[in-house]
Parts: sequence; C-alpha cells; structure tokens
Amino acid sequence: MIKSSEINREKMSWLMTQPLDIKAEILTQHFEIGRILINAILEEEVSGYTGQRYARNKPHEGRYYRHGFNPGSVNLGSQKIRLDVPSV
Repeated sequence: MIKSSEINREKMSWLMTQPLDIKAEILTQHFEIGRILINAILEEEVSGYTGQRYARNKPHEGRYYRHGFNPGSVNLGSQKIRLDVPSV
C-alpha cells in the first residue's frame, strides 16, 4: 500500500478516489477503515461548531474556531489506533 503509514487525517472521499488495488488492500486492513471513518466523524462534529473551512458565515456567532490538531487515540476492538484530533 502506498500511504499505509501516512493515513492520519484522510476521509472517505480520499478512499473513494484511490485505485482498486489500494481499496482492496485497505479492505484487508479494517483498522485503517476505522481510522478513516473516525476522521470523517470528527470532521463532521468540528464543522458543526466552526462551519466549513474558509467559510465566512460561521455558526454559533463565530464563537468556535479550528485550532490545529492534537495527538490522540481511539480503542477499536482490542487495538489502540493513534490519530490527530482536531482542536476547537
């Protein structure tokens, strides 16, 4: 797999744009799919507070804003998956 060690903040749209051989390889590694889904969930939650990236119209009267990422982890089954958690 080309980006096996670099999948940290990718979302489902990234997965769908990959060639078929990469999709098949990721399917055999279900923890990577879990990481991609967790990133999509986190991005949706952050967008609910801060609005879309670079948008002028902010929800919640602009009280929340994106502020980089912090290292974090999630337990998926019995394995701990490290990922970047967005800061709000």
